Amino acid sequence: MSRLRWLAWGSIAIAAVTAGLVALRSARLALSVVHPARSPVPPDARAQALAEVPTLEDATLHTADGLSLRAWFSPGSRGAVVIFVHGLWGNRESLFPEARLLAQHGYGILVYDSRASGESDGDLATWGDREQLDVRAAVDYALSRPEIQPARVALLGFSVGASTAAMAMASDPRLRALVLCATWSSFEDEWRAKFSAWGPITRVPAMLAARWSGVNPDRIRPIDVLGTVGPRPILMIAGTLDDDTPLDVERRVFAAASEPKELWVVAGAHHGDYLAVAAPEFESRVVAFLDHALFGQPATTGSDAR
Repeated sequence: MSRLRWLAWGSIAIAAVTAGLVALRSARLALSVVHPARSPVPPDARAQALAEVPTLEDATLHTADGLSLRAWFSPGSRGAVVIFVHGLWGNRESLFPEARLLAQHGYGILVYDSRASGESDGDLATWGDREQLDVRAAVDYALSRPEIQPARVALLGFSVGASTAAMAMASDPRLRALVLCATWSSFEDEWRAKFSAWGPITRVPAMLAARWSGVNPDRIRPIDVLGTVGPRPILMIAGTLDDDTPLDVERRVFAAASEPKELWVVAGAHHGDYLAVAAPEFESRVVAFLDHALFGQPATTGSDAR
């Protein structure tokens, strides 16, 4: 009996140590995604961007909480601008292919490194909360340019940048149209899904680590604010093979959004490769949506679940 007792206690100790190590690993992973590794834009990427959009200019955005953000801006020829908000671990180069495409249609473009990303200031990614100040700084800059008309400013966000864009759109009436790519319903829902391997053993330490770093999950709930955006139009884009932001989550967010709204489900697309998978349709859909939204034509409503 004594031997069995020792074996039982030994098993319990091993399980406790294993659970502790798993919890610690989860907390460390959480810290790494609220303090993401930076990806500076290399000089050759800037040169290539300038070759593709010759009117591209370097710009600096200034946020209300004192940060400086590195940006590229091109005024376009139509008096309208689209502001791009990249995802985690990204920079102003991340969405430049989409921006370049719109520039070819005469749109002004503004791509920037979000706080704690690329070459911008800051060391904490709050997953859409304080990043709304970045969007406001971008809108301020765009509207300071004489080439841009006040009623023709649109916003496109991807992944974590989509959470930012959704909440910024709801709080800033200067934004007139919204394109969301791979949008989670809330920070809590996303982290529950991504840190659920060992249930509470992985989920609770991850959430505590995020809160300890300064992230407030209660302030990151796109699903709660998208119903207030109308009558400004929303286009949501999702991929059938996206294993980061599942399609059922996208559909739930879409259902909560106000009209007018569209949902385009890209068959065969993973997380963010919509342009690579369906370039002609991406071009036609996004340009038509923006033309309708910013130039006074009726916006299309409904969804397309292909």
